[in-house]
Amino acid sequence: MKKSIGIILLVLCAVTLLPLPSAAWEFSMKGEYEWRWRWFGRVGGPRDLFGNMNLQDPGGTLVGLAGPNIYPQSNPTPNFNSSNMRIVRGGFSASGSDAHMDEQRATFFPSFMINPAVSFHSVMTIGGYRNKYAQSANGVGIPPFERYYTDRTSLNAFDTAAILSVEQWKVLWHLPWGTLSLGMKDFPIGTGATLAKNTRASAFFISVPYGPFTFLPGIWTSRTRFSEGWNTGPDGAKKNTSYPSLGIMYRSGAIEFGWLGAWRIYSANAYESPFFRTVGDTTEKAPFDDYTDLEVLYMKYSNGRFFFNAEYGMLNVDRRLVGRGPSYSICRHFFVELGAMAGPTKISLMGAGTTGFAHNNPNKTITCVPMSINYQALQPFESLMFNAYAGGNNGGWTSLSIPLTSDENGQMADAFGFGARLDYAVAANLNVWGSYLWAHRTEQNGTLAGGTASTGGVGNTTAAAAQAWKQLNTGFAGLNPYVDNGFIGWEVDLGVDWKILENTVMTFRWAYWQPGEWFDQAYQAVTLRSGAVVTDGMLIGRDPITHFRGGVEVAF
Repeated sequence: MKKSIGIILLVLCAVTLLPLPSAAWEFSMKGEYEWRWRWFGRVGGPRDLFGNMNLQDPGGTLVGLAGPNIYPQSNPTPNFNSSNMRIVRGGFSASGSDAHMDEQRATFFPSFMINPAVSFHSVMTIGGYRNKYAQSANGVGIPPFERYYTDRTSLNAFDTAAILSVEQWKVLWHLPWGTLSLGMKDFPIGTGATLAKNTRASAFFISVPYGPFTFLPGIWTSRTRFSEGWNTGPDGAKKNTSYPSLGIMYRSGAIEFGWLGAWRIYSANAYESPFFRTVGDTTEKAPFDDYTDLEVLYMKYSNGRFFFNAEYGMLNVDRRLVGRGPSYSICRHFFVELGAMAGPTKISLMGAGTTGFAHNNPNKTITCVPMSINYQALQPFESLMFNAYAGGNNGGWTSLSIPLTSDENGQMADAFGFGARLDYAVAANLNVWGSYLWAHRTEQNGTLAGGTASTGGVGNTTAAAAQAWKQLNTGFAGLNPYVDNGFIGWEVDLGVDWKILENTVMTFRWAYWQPGEWFDQAYQAVTLRSGAVVTDGMLIGRDPITHFRGGVEVAF
């Protein structure tokens, strides 16, 4: 009996220890970890974007350094719904002239090769909620989830400090004639001025190579017009009834160029519509349909010594409002970068511009509105003027300006600018660089004088109110109701990128931005008038704002 039991145990052990057939799928994963420390400050004096900070109540909550802030959807202020961000007084620092924050993130890129024909890919980030901009936000609501998180949420080392978020997922079918893609993904095309790595596409795409050409037909899904996807019911009253696209790319040697077009029919009923119509003696919400045409044309060239990148974006919106007739929005932008490389030196020149809104347009059925340039295209040249402050014009943070992205970084809208950058490789693992950016408003009549209140909210909304505000502060009547000078300012950046170990890079960046004369009349200010402190004054000149960022990036 004992011998039989022993034989049975030996058989069971042998079966257990036999090498099992390997799984049909293969798993691989890359990742990156980043820690960064950022400091923002106003230097030279108390003249903040919204006035003299020394004149405000030291015990109040709306003093300090102006900056971006979250205004939840419950805020009734026009054009700032869906938890978008805008520049407010005390947005970066509730008191004092500086603010600092340390943040970190860990991003993983897992991939599953199910078989040679099918693979699954994902992007997952350990991030948190954007509480760091909540010092003086009015209204209530949950701030949006973002990639970075602060690690000061608890004194206990084993408490949860962040949340794992699945940002993207997609399935690829690798076929002899092309690749099919289904799922959530980023969608960078061209130079990144329009569609960059922060542009989300929940779409079905087909990539078909044919010689030097690649054809990209697709259907975009789950894209909304007035709110983020997580804020829209699965069967809500706002629907995209059609969103097809087609892209064509050509690559040969040193040159690449391409075109992408996307077309959308979007409908909203009266309950969801933000527009009104007059029926008899009553005013009611008006249903509408939007017919949108987005087109991107780009070119890239690099032969190892000279490079040239250019992109042109166009967005046309044909709106059919029931009971009010049609209206048309025309949006354009361009981005050009060129330069040369010689030994350890690289020189880059940049020019970019976007259309702007004109208040005095005689044909109100045709408007020209901003089409934001994604911050990722401008990132090598700036980190303050648009990235943190949106150039003072809030472009890219307002849903009605039709930006293609609306994350924590500012976009360049209703502006044009020119930049230059010089990189020098001191060693194979050490690069130092410097950049300069100059920017100006595009549309001279795009901003009413005093159009932004000294809190960061909405100020004057009519030409008469703007003229009255100018007369109150200058003593002259009948003045131009728009801001007289559109200069946004100039910025200088200096940086160091140091690869201290394999897969480990330390980065340092310092920026200095001198706000231009546009702020003198665009922003109402806390200042003195006839010896008394007022909140609707006109302040001439703003003190420079500076920024320092240091960080460590680890790839694995």
